[in-house]
Amino acid sequence: MIAGSEIANGAASSLTDRLSSSTRRASSARRVGSDSAAKVRSNVSS
Repeated sequence: MIAGSEIANGAASSLTDRLSSSTRRASSARRVGSDSAAKVRSNVSS
């Protein structure tokens, strides 16, 4: 019983880690993309 709950907790925490790391990667990629888009826009206008 205890071993089973430990395994479930470990699986849940590893899943949460994976989700948070992928979310962080997506948000940083979005930030970089918007930065480069703003740069391109300013280059075009000038």
